[in-house]
Amino acid sequence: MNQLVWLRSDLRLHDNFALRKAWSQAKASGGEVYAVFLVSQSQWQGHNLGLPKRDFIARQLVQLSADLASHGIELRLLQAPLFADAPAVLADFAAGKQISDVYWQAECGWDERQRDDQVSSQLAGIGINAHINHDRSLVHPDQVLTHSGTPYKVFTAFKKNWLSALIAQWQMPKASVGKQDKKIKKTKKYAALDVQSLYLSSELPGDYQHLHALWPTGEDEAQRRLNNFLQHSVRDYQAQRDFPAVAGTSTLSPYLAAGVIGPRQCLAAWLNEAQGDWFEPAMQTWLNELAWRDFYYYVMWHFPKVSKNLPFQDKTRAVQWRKAPKDFSAWCEGKTGVPLVDAAMAQLNQTGWMHNRLRMVVASYLTKNLFIDWRLGEAYFMQRLVDADFAANNGGWQWSASTGTDAAPYFRVFNPVLQSQRFDAQGEFIRAWLPELAQLNNKHIHQPPSAERGLYPAPLVDLKLSRRSAIEAFAEL
Repeated sequence: MNQLVWLRSDLRLHDNFALRKAWSQAKASGGEVYAVFLVSQSQWQGHNLGLPKRDFIARQLVQLSADLASHGIELRLLQAPLFADAPAVLADFAAGKQISDVYWQAECGWDERQRDDQVSSQLAGIGINAHINHDRSLVHPDQVLTHSGTPYKVFTAFKKNWLSALIAQWQMPKASVGKQDKKIKKTKKYAALDVQSLYLSSELPGDYQHLHALWPTGEDEAQRRLNNFLQHSVRDYQAQRDFPAVAGTSTLSPYLAAGVIGPRQCLAAWLNEAQGDWFEPAMQTWLNELAWRDFYYYVMWHFPKVSKNLPFQDKTRAVQWRKAPKDFSAWCEGKTGVPLVDAAMAQLNQTGWMHNRLRMVVASYLTKNLFIDWRLGEAYFMQRLVDADFAANNGGWQWSASTGTDAAPYFRVFNPVLQSQRFDAQGEFIRAWLPELAQLNNKHIHQPPSAERGLYPAPLVDLKLSRRSAIEAFAEL
C-alpha cells in the first residue's frame, strides 16, 4: 500500500504530521512513500504571490528534495496551473503509483478549501483515501468557540480559550521520519529538483539573487534563527521589538510561512527557554505573537468573506476610497515625502521583508492619510514579501484600515512623524535606507524642512488634514 504526501506550506521533514502518518502507514504495510508539490502558477498570480516568496519556496524545495531523497523518498513537482486542475493531476499521479492514501495539511483560504474538497471527492471516486490534518496552526479553529458554538470576533476573548485548548492538547513536536533503505540509491537521482516552473519567463536571475544571502533556506537555518532569538533576544523582545534599527525580532516569518519550521517547534523551544518563567512579560509577548498567528488563520477559516476580497466589518464596504494611482505609485516606490514611510518601503522593496511596527505605519499612512483602498496595499505586500502569508497579511491590513476584526478604531491614525521620533529617535533606520537624508540632524530627519530636502520629494498630503478627513469619512458610516 503506497502512500502519497501532498506538500504545500509544510516544507520540512521534522514535525510534519502528513509525512509522519504516510511513513507509518507505508512501513506497516510494506509500501513506499511518495511526495508531490503542485505548481499552480496561474492561480498564484491571481493571488498576487510574488517573486520573493516563490523564489524562497523554490530554493526550499531543492533542499527538501535532497533531504527526502536521503530518506529514500522521491519528491515530484506536478503542474496544476489553476486549483481546478489539482483533482485530476493528483488522481492521475496517485493511480499511476498505486497509492492507497493521500495525506496533506489543511489550508484556511476559501479557494484552497474548495480545491481540497474537490481533490478529496476525485480521489474517493477511484478508491483512494484522503487524510487532512490541521497542522498549520497550534490549535484547530473549530476547537476555539464561544459557549454558544460561534467563532470569536475579538482576539482577547479568543486567546483565553485558545490557551486552554492548547494546554489540553499539547504534544511535543516529532522528529523526522525514518529511511526507506531500499529506495535510497534509486531516489538519489531525483535529489536535484528542477524548479524553473516556479518562475515566470520574464523573471531574470538578477531579480532575486540578492535575496539568497538574506534568506537562506533549510530547516537547519530556521532552527538556527529560532535558537539564536530565544537565547539572545527573547527576554528583550517586549522592550526592543518596536525599534526597526534594532535586531530585536526573530526573523522567522519566512520560515513559518513556508513551513520550513512549524509553530509547535517554535512553542516547544519557547517552553524550554522559559524554564517555568512562562508568565514573564517578555516571554508572554512572543507567545502572544504565536496566538495572533493562529487567530488570523482562525478568522479566515470561520469567515470566508475575508478570502473573497471583502472587509470583515460589513459596514465598511460603503467606504469611498480615493482613486489616486499616482499617490499609490509614490507609496509603492517609497516617494511619499515622509521619511519613515519611505525608508520602510525601501526595506520592503530591497529585502522582501519589513519590520512589523513599520507594516502598521505604512498601512495606516496608505489607508488613512492617502485614503487609498487597503486591498491595493495588501496585494502589493503579497507581491513583495518573502514571508507572504495571506491570513496574516489580510489580518494586518484590515486591522490598520479599521475594516477587520480587532480593528484599530477608525479614529486611531498612526502619525508617521511621531512614530519615527519615538521608535527611531536618532534616525538610524531612516539613514540606513534613505542615504539622501543621512546628512540631516536628528530633529530634521523625521520631517525635513523644505530648505533641506534637496531632491527628496515634498509630502503628498498634509498629515493633520488627511487624518481629519479619514476620521470624518469613517464617522459617516
